[in-house]
Amino acid sequence: MKHRWLMPLLGLGCGTGSNPGANDGGLDGTVVDGSTDAGVPFEASVLMNAEAGTPSNYACGSFDAGSPQASVPHAFHVSSLRFLNAAGAQLVLVDGTGAPQGTPVTTDSSGNATLTVPSNTYVSWQITGEGCPDECVPTYDFGALTHTAADADAGAVENAVGYDIDDFVGYASQAGTLGSKEACDDAGCGLLGEVFGTVVDCDLAPVANAVVSVATDAGSIPLCVAAQAPTDAGVVLPCVVYADVHSPLFFDFTASATGPTGRFAVMGAEGAVTITVSGLIAGTTQPTTLGTMTVPIFPESVSLGTVFPQR
Repeated sequence: MKHRWLMPLLGLGCGTGSNPGANDGGLDGTVVDGSTDAGVPFEASVLMNAEAGTPSNYACGSFDAGSPQASVPHAFHVSSLRFLNAAGAQLVLVDGTGAPQGTPVTTDSSGNATLTVPSNTYVSWQITGEGCPDECVPTYDFGALTHTAADADAGAVENAVGYDIDDFVGYASQAGTLGSKEACDDAGCGLLGEVFGTVVDCDLAPVANAVVSVATDAGSIPLCVAAQAPTDAGVVLPCVVYADVHSPLFFDFTASATGPTGRFAVMGAEGAVTITVSGLIAGTTQPTTLGTMTVPIFPESVSLGTVFPQR
C-alpha cells in the first residue's frame, strides 16, 4: 500500500546540505524489491548504493568528517517540501535538546540567510515562522554536517528544509490521526511529532536494504505493517515506515528495509527516540550495527536526521 510521501529529494541532515532486533525484516534473506526507475537493480539483503548499483561503502567503520573548524558565516537556503523558497522563515541553531542557541536570522525573499556556525562539524538547527509556503511547523534538523570553512568562504550553501502546516497535517492524516487542517485549526490537534531520516554510508550515499529499529523509554516501536495500514481508525501509533522503493514521494507500508533513497519515518512518537540501523555488509554473513542516533521529538513538530556510519 502506497501513501503520499512529500519528503524533499535532497539528502536530509547533510549540509553538504535498545532492541536492535525489533524490526528485523529483510536481514534473514527476505527479498527486497530493489529496482529503481532507472532500471538499476540492487542485490537483495546486502546493503547497496542503488544509484551506482554497487555495495554500500562501510569501509570507514565510523564516518570521520575530519577536525571541526572555526565558526564562520555560512550561507543557508531554506525551502519548503514543495521546493519553494521559504521567505520570512526564522532559522536558529539549537543544541541536542532543541534549545535555541544564539539569535535567529530571517530568510530573504529568496529563502536565503547567513548564519555563523561551526565549520566541518555536526550542528543542529530549527526553522519556524512563515514561508513554507504558509506557516512553518517547527522543523528541527539534528546533526547536520556543515561545509568546511574554505567551502563556506567560497560560497557553498547549506540546504535546510521547513515543513509547512499543510504537509505536516497531511502526514498525520495518512496515519489516521485527524481529517484535515481545518479540523486541526478548529479543534486544536495536539498532534504528536514526526521523524524523517536518511541512512548514508561512508561516501554519504543513501543506503538501500538497511533495517531501522526505533526505541523509546517505553520500548521498541513496530513497523507500520500492511495489516495495520491507515484506515478510518488509523494505524497503531507510533510506528516506523519506509519510503517506497520506486518513488520517494510515497510510503510503502509493506517494506521491511530502506529502498534506494535510504529514507524512513517514525510517525506519532513523542519524547526522544533512539534509532539503530543494521544491515548486511557485502562479503559478510551476519547483520552489523551500522549507526545510531537519538532524536528528540516535540509535539506538532518535525525532526530530521541522518544516520551516519557508527555515530
